[in-house]
Amino acid sequence: MNTIRSLRFSGFSALALLGMSLAPASVKAQLALKGSFTLPIETQWGTAVLPAGDYTFTLPSLASPYTMIVRGENANLMVNVSAGIKKHDGAGQSVLVIARRNGRAAVCRVYLEPLGTAFYYGPEKPEARFLAEGPKLMERLPIRIEGK
Repeated sequence: MNTIRSLRFSGFSALALLGMSLAPASVKAQLALKGSFTLPIETQWGTAVLPAGDYTFTLPSLASPYTMIVRGENANLMVNVSAGIKKHDGAGQSVLVIARRNGRAAVCRVYLEPLGTAFYYGPEKPEARFLAEGPKLMERLPIRIEGK
């Protein structure tokens, strides 16, 4: 009887130790990525308009819906991927791609190199006039990844 209790206790102890050793990895896995970037011009991101300045972001999870939390001195927002997600082949570095036209800017893509992933964004309600005006300049702004 004592032997059975002893074996049962040893089994539970081993399981508890295994769970404790895996816990730090699962806590770390909950936050997919942290980083920062600088916007040189007022920029539309979805329905929000962010003033020029420095921003930090977190991508809490790689589970759908993909949501990025963006924080700046004068703006805080949660941004959902509105146009899609795609694995990419490692274009070199993490970048925020903005489309500039006639002095206005809008985020269209975010490449996150450590994840090998590109997130695509589009304006929630594109203005026909904005889309029809002049040439569009695509600008790649570097993203600094925390811990890299």
